[in-house]
Amino acid sequence: MPAPISENYLKIFNELWNDKAKMQDVTEEVIRNITEVYKENSPEFIYYVTLYNIFNEFLQDISEAVNPQTMDEHAVVAQQGGEVARNARLDLEQKTGQKVVTSLNAKSIHQIDKHKGEE
Repeated sequence: MPAPISENYLKIFNELWNDKAKMQDVTEEVIRNITEVYKENSPEFIYYVTLYNIFNEFLQDISEAVNPQTMDEHAVVAQQGGEVARNARLDLEQKTGQKVVTSLNAKSIHQIDKHKGEE
């Protein structure tokens, strides 16, 4: 089925993506920033903040559609958002074969990472 608008957006995206003058690889910078954040925060905290940022717009859309006025109505919106986040977590765990949330704190993880580096 033709989708000319989507095809046009994809064409624009690919043109920008492949234009080295407009794009730069920020992988190393992102890794450095994440490493610094992990030094001061638990993985769970980072996970939940990330989920919040990813799903914030989605939650706003639900909230606008429902237009909650009471605490119970706000709870419904929060529950819907929680279900989306739960499904995202379960999907990630299934795809990676690893649990997203663990009982380890940031200090424990750094000790494990440090030990791995010594091997």
